Amino acid sequence: MPEPDALTVLLVDDDAHDVALQQDGRIVAAGESDHQIALARYEVEPGPQDADADGVRDRADRCPIRFGDHRDGCTIYRRSLTMKFDRPHDLYKGELSSREPRCEDEELVRVFRKRRGPDFKVDTTHTDSGGGWEVDARLHPGRYYAIAPAALRRSVGRCPRARAHGFRI
Repeated sequence: MPEPDALTVLLVDDDAHDVALQQDGRIVAAGESDHQIALARYEVEPGPQDADADGVRDRADRCPIRFGDHRDGCTIYRRSLTMKFDRPHDLYKGELSSREPRCEDEELVRVFRKRRGPDFKVDTTHTDSGGGWEVDARLHPGRYYAIAPAALRRSVGRCPRARAHGFRI
């Protein structure tokens, strides 16, 4: 008969009644062992287990800098999004920019009009190779804005959400 591993022995002989995650990433378990109060603090190996936080360890969890300053190990590249109205051509247009070009190219951009209840999605487009984008305008009165949703690029890192506050027509 094979010998039980240490985890099996812990579960058979000891009881954990509460578990907490400390700010430094260590796990603390409180319970009893041989009818006495017991505390255990575990250090977690550095590096991401589930970088994209989808509950599955897969290829999308790999980032070029696995042991970075951020909890998931991925480099974060800030992005900014601009939006303007091109009246002669009836277009909403703008630019998505970042210090990492791969966070600009072929990125999703959505244009919305604010209203009571859920905002109205005017249109969706993708940026060109330079981060530029444009969509046909809907000239209803209101406040318009654009959003580029966050994305995880395995070969780059995290490209966070960007928002252009837009304008009022």
